[in-house]
Amino acid sequence: MATEDLVLKVIMEDAGCTTLTKDCIENIIELVKEGKYPKLDEDELKALDESLSRLILRGAIRDPKLSEEASALGLQKTAEALAGEYTEKEEAPKAQPPMPSVNKQPTRPVQQPMRVQEAPPQPPAPQTIIRVKTSKVPALLSLISLIVSLGLASLILGLITLPELQIPSTYTMQQYELQLKQLESKLMEFQKSVDSKLSSLENKLSKLEEKSNIISSKLYNSTTTLTREISKLKNDVKDLEKRTDVIETAIENIQFRVKYLNESFSSELNAINEKIIQLNSSYTALKGMVLNIKKHVEEMRTQLNVLNEKIVELKANLTNYASKSDLVILFNKLNNTEEEITELRNTLKYLSTNLARNSTRIELIEKEVNRLSKNVDTLERTLETLSNVTSKITAIESKLRNLRMEIQSLNSSLVTIEKDLVEKFNAVNVTYSKYVKKLENEITELQRELEAVKNDLKETKESIKEMLLKALNDKEVMDRLAKNLIDKSHLDKRIAEILLQQGSAFYTMVQRIALEVYYQIYQNASFPQTLVPVG
Repeated sequence: MATEDLVLKVIMEDAGCTTLTKDCIENIIELVKEGKYPKLDEDELKALDESLSRLILRGAIRDPKLSEEASALGLQKTAEALAGEYTEKEEAPKAQPPMPSVNKQPTRPVQQPMRVQEAPPQPPAPQTIIRVKTSKVPALLSLISLIVSLGLASLILGLITLPELQIPSTYTMQQYELQLKQLESKLMEFQKSVDSKLSSLENKLSKLEEKSNIISSKLYNSTTTLTREISKLKNDVKDLEKRTDVIETAIENIQFRVKYLNESFSSELNAINEKIIQLNSSYTALKGMVLNIKKHVEEMRTQLNVLNEKIVELKANLTNYASKSDLVILFNKLNNTEEEITELRNTLKYLSTNLARNSTRIELIEKEVNRLSKNVDTLERTLETLSNVTSKITAIESKLRNLRMEIQSLNSSLVTIEKDLVEKFNAVNVTYSKYVKKLENEITELQRELEAVKNDLKETKESIKEMLLKALNDKEVMDRLAKNLIDKSHLDKRIAEILLQQGSAFYTMVQRIALEVYYQIYQNASFPQTLVPVG
């Protein structure tokens, strides 16, 4: 009963209920179905089935669906009780009468496996089965009391004699009665002492059972608490590892993007720099060309001024008289001068066109330079952003290093906790083993005392049997018993005399009654099948 109640109590606590209801039964079935208690052996499962069925019958709970689930899990009595097919009367033949001592089998705490990053598993909880034989002393004492009472009544009424056992006796009836009373008082005292010893032993056993249950409960609670804490720490470590993996993946992606942007920006910046160099060289060349053109224009203007002066001089000379040859020379010079002027004008026009074209190209080059300057500014800002991102990545990497150090610290803490748990478990196991050994020694001593009591009772039984046989074969005792029987039956004196005269038949009847009483007391004893009349 203690084992059944303890198993049910532990599972009800885990199911989160204090009273047995349909919801509580459903939670218990779910816990067993999910395999949360993989170490429940057949005895514990049977104990759980017994307790559940008994409480279901008391609460009159019925549910066919839960009955099917319980039947699938092997809880047959629970399933029958939920279906209304099981009653307590079916268990009546199996019920044991109350005894001074009970069989005790302590339960072991239900433990879930603990595993922390490839750490060695914990040793299983010790299972100690304590068996105490049921005492038969009260039954033997009751049988002895019955024997003494029947023997005393038979001696008083004169109903017992065994003619073939002719044991001479010099005891009187009063001496037999006195000895029987003394023996009965001794037996009563012996029974009281045995009862007191059995009561004290039963109290010791109950206290030992309570201590064992307390130790089992404490061990189970501490193991459950440590298991939950370690499971929580393991979950935290797993979450940290997942977060670390996510952060590392993000950092790798960012580093790849930064590397790609750096390469693209570097190539683009190099191209822009080359283009700027080319534009600068073109701009320098164009500047030189413009300066040359301006210089050439200045020279042409100088020549034009010289020609203008010559024309003025020629006009002035036209007012003077000259010879025909001089005029021809002058006209030739004039024509040459006009041709030079025309050529200079064409050259000036061409130079002006080139100058305008070069000015346009210079403006385009300046615009391109401005645009490239803006691109360079944008690239510089992007590079600053990338440097900020790189600094953030460095900070994240330092945080990751700290997280890895914390994970290593947590792992070392878990290993330390597991070592402490194993040491405590071993210490509790040693204490529990010593306690169980002490309990087994006490039970062995109790069994020795019970064997001694049985031997004493056996000797007492043999001595009582001897005394009864002596009394039943005493002629004087039988005569007095026969007379007492006649007196107590209130027979007529004449009939009594006839019975006494016909002693053979009367004594034969008395002997048959005594034989039946003797057979009822000692069913296994051998006695004569033919009776010889006394006297």
